[in-house]
Amino acid sequence: MHACRDCGRHHRALEPTCPFCGKGRGLGKIGTMLTAAAFPVVLGACYGQPDMREGDWYEENDTSLTPQDLDGDGHLSDEDCDDADANVNPDAEEVCDDGIDNNCDGDVDEEACSAD
Repeated sequence: MHACRDCGRHHRALEPTCPFCGKGRGLGKIGTMLTAAAFPVVLGACYGQPDMREGDWYEENDTSLTPQDLDGDGHLSDEDCDDADANVNPDAEEVCDDGIDNNCDGDVDEEACSAD
């Protein structure tokens, strides 16, 4: 049995409204707390989560912003134009007609091809 908050009479707990006064049961304290806890989740689903990559915390704690040498050619990723290929780095010689900027100067096949 459930006591109606409006008229105080008891009715079955499964009934959504009081059969005596017609008022709804409401959420109660637990329902209100659950609704308050779900509110940020609903907002996040509607508007998206905040981008944690912005601001000082991210820049200080994210190792992906630190230059690394992923291909092991001795040049860090901030100066190496292809850090996945050890044959491409600022000290490499340009190879003619390979379509790659081997020496990371911004020009593809410029010196090697013009000398032929």
